[in-house]
Amino acid sequence: MNLQLLQSWRGALLIAAIVTLGMTAYKAVFGPDPATRIAESRMARLLPGGQPSQDMLNRQIAAARPYISIQITLGQLANYMRGLNYEITWEVVDVNAFVMMATGDDPLTRQSEEYAIQFIVLDGPVRDGRVIGTFEGPAVGIDSMAYNRETVTDEEIVQFLLHIISELSPLPLQ
Repeated sequence: MNLQLLQSWRGALLIAAIVTLGMTAYKAVFGPDPATRIAESRMARLLPGGQPSQDMLNRQIAAARPYISIQITLGQLANYMRGLNYEITWEVVDVNAFVMMATGDDPLTRQSEEYAIQFIVLDGPVRDGRVIGTFEGPAVGIDSMAYNRETVTDEEIVQFLLHIISELSPLPLQ
């Protein structure tokens, strides 16, 4: 190749095409980068197939700190949100943390709404030798929540959960 071709726009385009083709071939042969592989393995362990396992859906939800069971399961919460015509998606954040995203339209105002609830997986009320809750057995703890991409306070989380519990509970809360 001559020097004029390399200095022209055609030469620059040729170099960019060769680099892009080389990177594509490298990824095809050697697979994804380490960060992608780590994220995929976490996703496979915590949310196999991109969805929580039946065991995870049957776990009770614990909220506040110290964690207290709110007497509903993760599956009941997801079904409640689906019943309001929200689309539910799941995303792994860390080894023991995941987010449930619920997006849909408010039936009265017709405005788009988005809830994002971050859960941590709890195997019991004791973690690292410290008591972190007053619930029995495995649970998922609500770590934080956002409504329309704005973080909500702990008091707003409690109000949200009380509303859901009152809708799901056959008996009035006392």
